[in-house]
Amino acid sequence: MKSKIFFAVLISIILISIVSSLSDESINASLQIEKSTNLTNSMAERGIPTTRVNESLQETKQIYLGQLALEMSYKKYDYSMILERTNSINLITETAFKAFDEFRVFNETYFEASKEIDISAMQGDYEKILTSFNEERFEETLTLINAGYDKLSETQSKQTSVNLFYNTTSRTIKNFFKNNWIKILIISILVLILFLIFRRALTKYIVHLKLNELTRRKQVLNDLIKKLQNDYFEKNLISQEEYTIKLNKFTEMLRDIAREVPLLREEAMKLTEDENEKRGEIFPDELIKKMTIKKASVKIKKSRKRK
Repeated sequence: MKSKIFFAVLISIILISIVSSLSDESINASLQIEKSTNLTNSMAERGIPTTRVNESLQETKQIYLGQLALEMSYKKYDYSMILERTNSINLITETAFKAFDEFRVFNETYFEASKEIDISAMQGDYEKILTSFNEERFEETLTLINAGYDKLSETQSKQTSVNLFYNTTSRTIKNFFKNNWIKILIISILVLILFLIFRRALTKYIVHLKLNELTRRKQVLNDLIKKLQNDYFEKNLISQEEYTIKLNKFTEMLRDIAREVPLLREEAMKLTEDENEKRGEIFPDELIKKMTIKKASVKIKKSRKRK
C-alpha cells in the first residue's frame, strides 16, 4: 500500500517537475529510490528475506518526501542522505544476492557430501549459516560459508585418511593371521596354560599388593591426623571447623581401610589354604595312614629293645 502511495506521489512529482522544474538532486534521488525498490522486489521474488532492506527503504522514502516538501516550499533541502541510504540499500541487496547464490551452491555440496561421509559434526556450522541468512546477516553468511567449505574439506580429508588407514590395516592384519595362524594358536594355548598354572599365585600376589597399599595409606592417614592435631592444638594454624571437617574425613577413610583389610586377609588365607590342600594331594589319606602306622611300629620295636 505504501509503495503504491509513493509511486502515486512520485508520478505527481514528475508531472509537477515538468511545470515547476524540480531540482536535479530531487529527480536523481527519486530514481535511486526506484532502483532500490526494484532490487528489493527482485529479492522477494527469489525468496530472499527483505525485512532489513524494506525497513530502510520505507524510512528513505519518508525522508525523501520530507525534503521534497521543503523544496516545494522553496526552503532549504538536502537529498544527500537519500543517496547515502539508497547506496547502502543497494549494497545490502548485492550482498544478499551473492549470499543467496553461494548458500544454494554450498547447500547442494553439503548434502552431496553427506551421502558419502559422516558430516554430523558439521550440523552446528550448517545451522549457523542458515540462521544468519534467514536473519538477513548476509555479510556474516558469506564468511560462515567460506569457513564451512574449509571444515567440509577437512572432514572429507580426515575421513578419507581414516578409511584408507582402516582398509590398509584390516588387510595387513588379515594377511598376518592368514600366514601365522598356527604360531598364533600355539602361543595362545601356551599363554592359557601358563595363566591356569600361575593364576592362583598371581591372584595371591595382587591381594598382597592391595594389602601393602592399604597399609601404606593407613600410615599416611595417621601421619596426616597427627599433623592436623598438631596444627590445631599446638600451633593454632587452622580453625575448629576446618579441623573437624578434615578429621572426620580422615577418620572415615581409615574406617574404609579397616573394613577392606580383613576381607583381603581372609582372601589371602583362603588362597594359602587352597595351596596347602593342593600340595596335600601328593600324599593321599591311605598313604598318610600307612606312614603313621609304620612310624608307630618302629617306636614299639625300639621300646622292646630297651627292655
